[in-house]
Amino acid sequence: MKKPVIWIVEDDRDITELLSAYLKRDGFSVEVFHSGGALLGRLGDGLPSIFLVDISLPDYDGISLTRKIRATTDRPVLLVTGRGGLEDRVKGLDAGADDYIVKPFELAELSARVRSNLRRVTPDEEDTKSGRLGDFELDGMTGALRFQEREIALTDKEASILGYLLNNPNRDIPRDEICLFLNGQNWDGADRSLDVYLCRIRNKMKELDPKFNGIKTVRGVGYKLSAGGRD
Repeated sequence: MKKPVIWIVEDDRDITELLSAYLKRDGFSVEVFHSGGALLGRLGDGLPSIFLVDISLPDYDGISLTRKIRATTDRPVLLVTGRGGLEDRVKGLDAGADDYIVKPFELAELSARVRSNLRRVTPDEEDTKSGRLGDFELDGMTGALRFQEREIALTDKEASILGYLLNNPNRDIPRDEICLFLNGQNWDGADRSLDVYLCRIRNKMKELDPKFNGIKTVRGVGYKLSAGGRD
């Protein structure tokens, strides 16, 4: 699966090194621009999957830069701001930003917001509910999970969660990221329903293949789908 591309516009080099290292480790391809002008000079050479724009730049206000980006493309723009006031958030969204995150923030939350916004512009939503793992095949159209000659029905929520895991194999996925994928900004971090859904998914996969043991709980993080997960 092709890696999503993030263009980061941030003048603080320490911050960009930290963000780049984390996001690359989390499965993204990253390119960094240290000024708004540098970014604008590249807009005609191809486009990323999503823009990550700091609101305070040496040559551009992030809101003005967002307007220029939006005049060129409808790719998602995520504003990074140290200004938590309502007026600045409203200005950013009115300028065309899709989302914002306020400093200081957790890197896991940033990655989750990036994935959530990318999901909103996925051309075919059923693709996010489809995938394969060995002899397992998830049909995103019907929600059927097949293993060899047998199949079992998943609920829409179960299919969405398993599809996300199948499209992010062998990666420690934070709980918050999965919740944001499922519910956008309307998620409750204290909601434990995700654990219930994962339990049901595990049970259904083991019903099809009693040796399956590929969905791991990663303590303090979330979950991981192991591509070779069998007892």
